[in-house]
Amino acid sequence: MNQATGFLNKRIVPALTALSENTYMSAIRAGMVAVVPLTIIGGFFIIVSYFPVTGWDKIVAPYLQLLQVPVTATFGLLAVFVCFAIGYDLGK
Repeated sequence: MNQATGFLNKRIVPALTALSENTYMSAIRAGMVAVVPLTIIGGFFIIVSYFPVTGWDKIVAPYLQLLQVPVTATFGLLAVFVCFAIGYDLGK
């Protein structure tokens, strides 16, 4: 075992283990993970709305406002979803 690995195992790993076992940090982690599907859905609709192909903007133009609804619903309310998810996890 080299010196860097020994230092990490002796000094850094115990501190990070204690941090990861903290109830509040665990709830924050779970809350952030819970909203990943919403982020993926919003990202998918952004890709469809602004696909980088010549002429795509003309095809999508009539539907652009409709395509922006899921983006606004996911990214616009992401902080609210995270807060509820963290609160739910803390309440468990």
